[in-house]
Amino acid sequence: MCILLLEKSPHDVEAILEELRNAGLAIECTVVADRSGFEEALGSGEFAAVLAADCLPDWNGIEALHILRESGKDIPFLLLTSSLGEEAAAEFIRQGFNDYVWKDRLTRLPVALKRALEEKQLRDANVRAQAALAESEARNRELVEHSSYGIFRVSLAGEFLSANASLLQLLACKNLEDLKVLNLSTDVFRFRRSSGNS
Repeated sequence: MCILLLEKSPHDVEAILEELRNAGLAIECTVVADRSGFEEALGSGEFAAVLAADCLPDWNGIEALHILRESGKDIPFLLLTSSLGEEAAAEFIRQGFNDYVWKDRLTRLPVALKRALEEKQLRDANVRAQAALAESEARNRELVEHSSYGIFRVSLAGEFLSANASLLQLLACKNLEDLKVLNLSTDVFRFRRSSGNS
């Protein structure tokens, strides 16, 4: 798993990677500490997640998050902090961070990272499902619209709600508004009542 780590302290980099590897995560890490390095890394590589220190030379994790979002990439983003208060960190979550981890409590990092990756997998699965549904609906719509059979939807009272071109042609209607004047049970299908002896 490739991650992008924004961190200026070599000591903190080592502690972060050690914590992740001790948790059994196979990590390949690209470490950057400035804006240009971050932008270059984003443009040249694919990353499963971004971990960002809250304080970097001349910029911060919030700006890094905005750069990531502007790039159009949906990559989990975790903030590593040693100075933020709980309220400020919670506000950052509202702004788009997946989670935050205190640097003096790095044992929580693997859990937070795994959860962020799982959430990303769920988002991706949802996107794929929505795309498949849209494709299926478009295909079904095309089949209905181009069918030689009259296909329609009606209310329980027999009022036409929708119909394909074949049904309009069969009933000599120019458009759906003409069709809606008709009623399925009284105008289209008229069954003779049986007059048998009782």
